[in-house]
Amino acid sequence: MSVLILAEDIDATADQVVNALTEREVVVHRVNTAWFPAQVSLSAGLRGGQWVGSLRTPARVVDLESISAVWYRTPRAYQFPVG
Repeated sequence: MSVLILAEDIDATADQVVNALTEREVVVHRVNTAWFPAQVSLSAGLRGGQWVGSLRTPARVVDLESISAVWYRTPRAYQFPVG
């Protein structure tokens, strides 16, 4: 089981949730949507009604099939680079 948390970098509530899940031995992936596309890339599709693909950050690659839940806390709007 793994949980994807979409939240800002600095968010005390999200920090508490990450700590609580980690104590329960849940794998947690925390991503700020504002990182896209400069620091995060997404390759995804649907297969049999389930998301497949990967979410890549500078620190890790997350297999979308491994995600059991998503918490959409306080994501920021992404911005494309100029040009």
